[in-house]
Amino acid sequence: YVELKPHEVKHIEIAEATPMERTLDLNADVTLDMMRIYVEAPEGNKELKDSLKKLLAVHKKLLDLSTEQDSLRRRLADYKERMDELHAQILTLQVVKTGNDLMGHLKNKMKDISTRVQKTTISIVDQEEKIMLARVEFKDMLAELTLTDVTAPAGATGPVSSKSKE
Repeated sequence: YVELKPHEVKHIEIAEATPMERTLDLNADVTLDMMRIYVEAPEGNKELKDSLKKLLAVHKKLLDLSTEQDSLRRRLADYKERMDELHAQILTLQVVKTGNDLMGHLKNKMKDISTRVQKTTISIVDQEEKIMLARVEFKDMLAELTLTDVTAPAGATGPVSSKSKE
């Protein structure tokens, strides 16, 4: 609503925007690539870009931790396989009366592998804890991510919170 006096000229700017709701799968490579491209682009909201940079960093940390955990699990499986082999060799040597030196060596190897299994198991548990903490941090950052409402009039600046679905 604009009032004009006779022969008065006023310039008004009319802006129109269509509200858009979009769901993004943050586990999809395409989504992360889109976010990276947006963050690297020269134009755009600096606050949003900073928030997205932090979010992407936590996501990368989460992926790195998961990759490391997978590696530890594979290593643990290899150690357990080697322990089974050593156990079978020790049982075979117990039948032979002359293999005392070799038996001692195999038993020492078995202790070494057993120690490695214990250390790797502890490392896996530590990784699971780190992954859990990173997930909580990621979800917390995602919940606090806010977008500016571009459809609001210039005087009313209220952020619109993002919503995450579990």
